[in-house]
Amino acid sequence: MTEQTEQETAEAKPSSGLPEYEIIFKDCADQESADRIAPIVSGIVKGMAEFLPLGRLDGFTFANDYAAALAELDRGFGATSALAATQEDFGVGVAMSPTIMRDGVIKTRVVMDAWFAYALLGDSEDDRSVAVHTIAHELGHVGCHLIVEEALPGVMLQPIPDGFASILYRHSSACWDEYFASRWSAPLNRKLTAGYRDTVISALKQADGRIRAAKSRFWHDGDLELVVDAVLSDLGSVMKFAGYLYGHADGINEGVYDDEGQLAETLDELGLRDWFDDLHERVSGLFERAGNWEDFSDFFVLNDSLVDAASVYKVVCRRAVDTPMWVDIFE
Repeated sequence: MTEQTEQETAEAKPSSGLPEYEIIFKDCADQESADRIAPIVSGIVKGMAEFLPLGRLDGFTFANDYAAALAELDRGFGATSALAATQEDFGVGVAMSPTIMRDGVIKTRVVMDAWFAYALLGDSEDDRSVAVHTIAHELGHVGCHLIVEEALPGVMLQPIPDGFASILYRHSSACWDEYFASRWSAPLNRKLTAGYRDTVISALKQADGRIRAAKSRFWHDGDLELVVDAVLSDLGSVMKFAGYLYGHADGINEGVYDDEGQLAETLDELGLRDWFDDLHERVSGLFERAGNWEDFSDFFVLNDSLVDAASVYKVVCRRAVDTPMWVDIFE
């Protein structure tokens, strides 16, 4: 393990069985603070490595400007666009674990807001718990990416030749990725189910409002792209946040529904209750077969879920001969 601040570098021996990885503090720590934080992070890595393969961990970047750190990350291959933090009406992203390439080897880099590093040193037990869990969750992505790479060599970072599947997977893939990471990290903070559930409810309401607004506008100005973006992006966000909820609840053997019935009521109002339960079954099935998938197309079952959700809004996405995707919109 290597620790770096903006000015100084210190060396430390990695835990047995783990590769060399670095911990960078970007404009957010002096050497004394870095030397206190790094062993705590290393301890979390060591604990997660007891049941997750973390051999492709490239390292951590804790940054005062998280969004800038993401955008500036050298991914080692010709990425089509810079990484950007999640921005939703109901919350913003503060951690991400993108795949990168180093010397021809696919690895995963954990990029986090500096708050998490300092929470490890703070007096608040709740803040420390959140920080430990979030670091563990991001390490879940590291393990997840390696499991896929070992089970299905050569598929990571490669374009999907099927244009229809590629468009849908761009929006559906976060569901399984977040499910896996959430399920593995759930025992480190068992208090998050309600928060994840509230986020799903917010995402559902946001998607419903944006899709209905886009369809209404379509009948006046024919802006098809606006409808397609609302359907794929916003329903994809619902699937992503559902992945957090499903994975966390399954990881601690809790139900996804609240006793007050708020989630069920929201789903029933939108006509998505059966779809939501089916999505849970599909993504948990992918987890149960982890490492034993027959083909990368196994993950496209979540593409089907995205198409199914769109159809509830009478937006039908289908294959076509002359274009990757044909979209029919009905009132």
